[in-house]
Amino acid sequence: MKKNLFLFALVIFSFLFGKAQIIVDHTSTNLLEVPTQWVDSAKNKLHIAYGHTSHGSQVTEGMYFVASGFLQPQ
Repeated sequence: MKKNLFLFALVIFSFLFGKAQIIVDHTSTNLLEVPTQWVDSAKNKLHIAYGHTSHGSQVTEGMYFVASGFLQPQ
């Protein structure tokens, strides 16, 4: 009974105080819809470390490509 009450309270709490979700996947192609402050925050806070072998170099090469500014929105 306590477990069910806890789960019910958790669901109600999430509906009342939860934030709206934003789902981004392979169909999200319009980069201009991303708020500038989100991009700036990611640039300041996001750090990626990727240890690779063999074929993994494609990931780091892609990150260099993105970082070079080649993919700037037109």
